[in-house]
Amino acid sequence: MLSGFGRSRKIASNRYVEYLSESDPANPCKDVVGSSLLGSDTFVKWIKSSFLSGAGNTHEIPELKQLKPRPSVELIVERVSYYFQTRVETILKCGSKCNQARDIAIYLSRELSGQTCQSLGEMFGHVSGAAITMRHKHIEKDLKKNRRLKQNLQKMREQIVET
Repeated sequence: MLSGFGRSRKIASNRYVEYLSESDPANPCKDVVGSSLLGSDTFVKWIKSSFLSGAGNTHEIPELKQLKPRPSVELIVERVSYYFQTRVETILKCGSKCNQARDIAIYLSRELSGQTCQSLGEMFGHVSGAAITMRHKHIEKDLKKNRRLKQNLQKMREQIVET
């Protein structure tokens, strides 16, 4: 390989070191998606839609969580508002007490969207990430007690994931 940089080993070595210091070799690992995919955005989208949209158990392969297509928070809020026959603004507005549609939208957004609690808080009326966690835990507790709520939530989850 050094022969391309000079005839003598010493000169070739020095030129090679200069070449490496001048050039900025691109790191191919920076474009890796989900620890295993390397390619254009179109290729990654094709892989996700073709092979990962129906992948169920992500416990065995943790990278699948990053790769699986996730619904947007906007879609989740839209579906929940349709299900509860309420306006999207009512769900996104903070400060209203006993807003079950809002609590369920927060719960499903945290479960399905992959967004952080902090970013969800920004979307749901600029509340803190702790408030999102509290609403999530509140619905989890209600799900253990209320079978009808659990069934309704499962229907909403299926409708959201199907789209």
